Amino acid sequence: MTDLKKSPKSLLDHARRIAKEAEAAEDIDAAFPPADGVDYESRHQRVGTILALAVLRHLFAPADLALLRGHAGVALVVRVPDRDWVKPVSRALQQFSTWADVKAHDGTSKSGHRADAGQAEVADILSAGHCLAGVSQDPERYLPANLVANADIDLAFASVPDKVLRTVVAQVTGRRVRRLPDGATDLPLSVLLACIRRGSTTDEVMRRLERAALTATAPDAGLDDVPHVADLAGYGEAKAWALRLVDEVQAFREGRIQWNEVSSRGVILASPPGLGKTSFARSVAKSLQAPLIPTSVAGWFGQGGSGYLGDIIVRAENVWREAAAAARGGIAVVLLDELDGLPSREHLDPRHRDYWAPLIHSVLLALSSAVSGQTARLVVIGCTNHAEHCDPALSRPGRLDRIIHLQPPTTDDLAAIVRQHLGTDLEGADLRPLAMATTGATGAEAAAWVRAARADALLARRPVEMADLVSKALPAETRSPEHLRAVALHEVAHAVAGERLGVSRVEHVSIIAHGSFAGRTRAQINRTEPMSRAEIEAFVVTVLCGRAADEVYGVPTAGASGGPSSDMGIATTMIASLHYSWSLGDRLAFRGSQNQALDHLRHSERFGVLVDDHLSELYARALAFVRANGDLVETLADRLVQARILGGDEVRRVIAEGRPGNIHSSDGTRTCPT
Repeated sequence: MTDLKKSPKSLLDHARRIAKEAEAAEDIDAAFPPADGVDYESRHQRVGTILALAVLRHLFAPADLALLRGHAGVALVVRVPDRDWVKPVSRALQQFSTWADVKAHDGTSKSGHRADAGQAEVADILSAGHCLAGVSQDPERYLPANLVANADIDLAFASVPDKVLRTVVAQVTGRRVRRLPDGATDLPLSVLLACIRRGSTTDEVMRRLERAALTATAPDAGLDDVPHVADLAGYGEAKAWALRLVDEVQAFREGRIQWNEVSSRGVILASPPGLGKTSFARSVAKSLQAPLIPTSVAGWFGQGGSGYLGDIIVRAENVWREAAAAARGGIAVVLLDELDGLPSREHLDPRHRDYWAPLIHSVLLALSSAVSGQTARLVVIGCTNHAEHCDPALSRPGRLDRIIHLQPPTTDDLAAIVRQHLGTDLEGADLRPLAMATTGATGAEAAAWVRAARADALLARRPVEMADLVSKALPAETRSPEHLRAVALHEVAHAVAGERLGVSRVEHVSIIAHGSFAGRTRAQINRTEPMSRAEIEAFVVTVLCGRAADEVYGVPTAGASGGPSSDMGIATTMIASLHYSWSLGDRLAFRGSQNQALDHLRHSERFGVLVDDHLSELYARALAFVRANGDLVETLADRLVQARILGGDEVRRVIAEGRPGNIHSSDGTRTCPT
């Protein structure tokens, strides 16, 4: 049971605290005598005004109050979280006889709420020794410039302080509040006023605040389909930026840093279409537990309306108002797409520059306020396909202060992207071979493959199969079954030989046509240092096993030859170099480079016979290998025809389950493969 009794020391501390608060209240009352007919304690006072009064009392420092007691031409600027606060705060200030005028500028007046409007009036009031106040969610844009530049007191708040909100609840309901629900102080003003009602009990107000805070901090259901930033595949520099942002925002929410200490709150993502700029922004919003406000420059022009530049500016400004209103936990993410729709002024002729200047200037001011303002808590992610077309002022410090160029996903990234979109489908499947076969594809394309594969499986009333995914990711097959099996046998023979002879480690084997190649076996050579003669011969046997499979299961074709990168081209180059360049043949002398070896092969009949005899010997070994491992080769070929692509792990698993094959030498005795 908690002991509620206070010790003498705690009672003394409490008394001192109460006395200090009373002294501060007297200082405020002295600095702010009420206007005629105003009663601060009136129960007819609006709750919004009571809240604004309480916030102002909290914000004024003793030095501010001392300055105001003289009433000699003091200029005050109050920066509020959003436009909803402008009128309540201005009403609160107007209740004091201190001010000659209070300018409440929220941007609704296009002619009067501008930095270049009303400056003469400001000068007259202040030069006459009167006090003047201005209230705005964006003073640099909406208040007279000379008032902002010459403010003696500049106050700002981004949310209602905890102590202030508890005080107001107590004043309205008549009972003190010890603790507010988490997130209550970050609620928008309109929500707070809907919760704090005259005539309600304290418990009723607290229940409303708790429900509102829970609703505000609930995850955005519209972001369920994207991963958190930490789980994103690829993105490189952009992911590093976002991870730091998430950590710093968490530190801000925990009170360890101020909002202006969050190092980077704006960025431009540049890339060709399809590399996931929009998905990235959605993941950032999800990780920040903040609403996402998407907009695009093209959308400002395409929305209904007159199409006049003034209307376009209004639509653009509405985005920032919507973001401020939607901010959850005090933070929102703005996705500003098609940023290059705002042309660079450097590339415009004078006539077009005059047309675009007001819109560009408006956007630049809004970005400065959103990203660097004292009250706004917005993260802005600009996206463009053409960073070179964007106005350089967009990416200056204090706005979108860096440009990150997204790169196409690597093989590993692409496999991870496919896995993310698959979720629990095809659990345990090796997706790397598919990623290798689709190198150059974008994350958007990978997402489309998965959606289409799921649709096919749903129509067939069965789980997703790898064949569903492959059929969507790879071009449709038009070759005959006989041709496909021949290609599969050829490629599998390479793969089995590479693994069995210890020459290479297979990454994947496929029958996907690519350029002039009917299929492909991708493998990493095990030996990276200079090879011995035996190792070179084993490599050449691996290369020749494809043609050997053609002969064992049908007839050799021109597909194994025809160019330097063909099987026979590679084998011939290796053996010619062995004798001519690498001093591993019947002569010790170095006679020339690989290119010179091939040139000598074309002109020397004797050298040609030497190379051909050596190749024939190794080809005989390749034929023997394929025959000795026929069951294994056929098993893997059957699987490859069905799947079109097999990963190295699956190839090794089938090899491990089969019996080792042997190669017969030309004299009929059993020999080691090498």
